[in-house]
Order: sequence, then C-alpha cells, then structure tokens
Amino acid sequence: MRFSYLVFVPAWMLLGYSLYMGMAAQGNVLALLNLKNVNEPVTKLELNNNLSCQISYMKAGLVILGIWFAVYFSWWVITQAPNQRDSNV
Repeated sequence: MRFSYLVFVPAWMLLGYSLYMGMAAQGNVLALLNLKNVNEPVTKLELNNNLSCQISYMKAGLVILGIWFAVYFSWWVITQAPNQRDSNV
C-alpha cells in the first residue's frame, strides 16, 4: 500500500506547473498594466494561453488526487481492522 503514495509525485508536479503558469499569467497582466511599449494583442493571447494551461494542469492534478483518495478510502472501508478492546491505558 505504500507504493500508492507514489501517485502524489505526478499530482504535485502538475499542481506545481499550474502555479508556474499562474505566475506567468500574472506577469502578462502586469505587463499590460505597466508597460507602454507592449504588443497588446500578443500579450493578451499569451495571457489567455497561460490561464488555459493553468486551469488544465490544476484539473489534471486534482483528478489524480481525487482518484487516489477514492481508491484509498474504498480500501480503508473494505479492509477490516483487527478487533480491539477498549483499554484504559
């Protein structure tokens, strides 16, 4: 069951790349607001692409984590815990 935690690696990588694309989109917005000599149509297209990638990678990472959680929770419910008596220790 320990190997199931390896699923976290691609999920966290996807979420990390999603954060990176969000920072890139923020850079596009700041360029549009603060720079005078910016190619506005190209910057807006790049902003749209960065936001689209951010959302896509976030969805993919959350889907992986959701599937992992569903499988783990099912495994936890199905397996029976050993009978333990209440002890006052």
